[in-house]
Amino acid sequence: MKTFVEKYRKSFGGEYPTVYSTIGYEAVYCVKQGMEKAKSTNKEKVINALEGMEYTSPRGKLYFRTYDHQVNGTVHVGFTTKKPEYPFYVLKDILAVPGEQTWLSVEEIKKLRTQK
Repeated sequence: MKTFVEKYRKSFGGEYPTVYSTIGYEAVYCVKQGMEKAKSTNKEKVINALEGMEYTSPRGKLYFRTYDHQVNGTVHVGFTTKKPEYPFYVLKDILAVPGEQTWLSVEEIKKLRTQK
């Protein structure tokens, strides 16, 4: 992430990236990795290549769960605080919760999908 932030700031006059900048970059780069794995730009081939695929992102190694294409992204929670070196609030006392601890199980998803 530090490398991503440095490159972003260099490209955008010192501006810090937002979470949306990071996720947008990650999405494009992930699709790129899927196309490389599929050796194609065909939508279905790329989808198939992405299923279960581990990919590299500014947030580290992530993967798509095959069943529902959910990414195991970590959720970060903490207390906001102001630090003089940043022009915005940052988190302190951060707790990182892996995606596998927050997403519904496949069984729960199947049950919900059958309910009307």
